[in-house]
Amino acid sequence: MLALQLVYPRIAKEKFIISEVGIPFTLSDDGYFKLVLTCFADVEGGRVFELLVVYDKYDEVPLHKLVHIDGEAIIGHLYGQEDFFNYLKNYIPVDKYVIGKRDSVFIIYEIANLVTICEDLRNLKLNALNVPLTRGIIGWINYITRNPAVDVIRVLKEIKVKFMVKD
Repeated sequence: MLALQLVYPRIAKEKFIISEVGIPFTLSDDGYFKLVLTCFADVEGGRVFELLVVYDKYDEVPLHKLVHIDGEAIIGHLYGQEDFFNYLKNYIPVDKYVIGKRDSVFIIYEIANLVTICEDLRNLKLNALNVPLTRGIIGWINYITRNPAVDVIRVLKEIKVKFMVKD
C-alpha cells in the first residue's frame, strides 16, 4: 500500500485562483481531503500527470469522474508523490509527471465552480464539452488518444493509498 502525507499551512502566505481538470480518486482518513490526478498538455500532444488536493468540506466533489474545478488554492506539501507515480506506472502508461519543488502541491480549499465532465474518459468528446477547452482537457484527450485501451478511472478505483493529513 502506498503512503502519501499532506502537510498544509494553517495560515497561508499566498493564495491563488486556479482552474484544474482532473479525476478525484481517494479520500483521506478524515474524509475532507481528496487527491486529484490531473493530466495537462505541456506541449502539443503532451500528457503530463500531476497531483493536487481538494479540501472538500461538504463532500461535493464526486470520486472517479473527470471534473473541472475552479477555486482558491494554497500551497502545501505532499510527500510520497514520486512513489505514487512509480507505482502508477505498473498499471498505466505514464510518459511524464511533475512534482513541485520540495514536494509542493496546490490545495484547493475554496471551490468556486465544479462541473462533472464525464464518467468514463473513453467517452470524452471535444464537441460535447460543457466546460471551456483548457490544457487540462487537452492533456486528457491527448492521453486517451495515445492510450485508447487504458481505463484510468478503473485503475484509480483499485489503487490503495494511505493518505495522511498533518497541519
